[in-house]
Amino acid sequence: RGLGDVYKRQLYESLKITEIMYNPAVGKAEYLELQNISGQSIDISDVYFSDGIDFTFPAATSLAAGEHIVLVRDSDQVIFISDYPAATVGGVYAGALDNDGETLALNTPSDVTFLTLTYNDGASWPDLAEGVGFSLVIINPSSDGSDSTNWRASSSDGGSPGEVDTTLDIPGVVVNEALTHTDLPSVDTVELHLSLIHISEPTRQAEIS
Repeated sequence: RGLGDVYKRQLYESLKITEIMYNPAVGKAEYLELQNISGQSIDISDVYFSDGIDFTFPAATSLAAGEHIVLVRDSDQVIFISDYPAATVGGVYAGALDNDGETLALNTPSDVTFLTLTYNDGASWPDLAEGVGFSLVIINPSSDGSDSTNWRASSSDGGSPGEVDTTLDIPGVVVNEALTHTDLPSVDTVELHLSLIHISEPTRQAEIS
């Protein structure tokens, strides 16, 4: 392969699956979110799924650095638009994400697989993503997408298609100090420490031109 092919492959490998609504609540929309995690724009025209859903990115599809694109199941498009009026539908796919889990694979236009990811609904995967309204959100897009520990349930019902999912970073309440078995007039006391919540900001989402 030439250097040009290697460079293109590296660019394609910056396209990651970052959110999977594979088993939405009854009456809600199924969707898939992808993101360009590189620091430059990438052209994903004619990139296609070779496993899982049936979808090919049309011509003139590009993602800026950090940009998201949301794909929606064809039968759920009306529901999605109603439930997420601020989100942009970047594409509509045929087929459906398997509620029991499956492998998703992305190929270059020249039929080279550059991303393979397997999710499932086993015990090690987030329970909240199994039909009660929450999505799977990847923790580190650069790490193994088939590792259940690299996924968490979305922070809110319905997920966050096209945006960085809000991260509620609350490690818990810590007992800082306790005063017990006191004699009057003193009273028993407990001092607690609560960490602050960190909220991420949304980024841009893509629309096919």
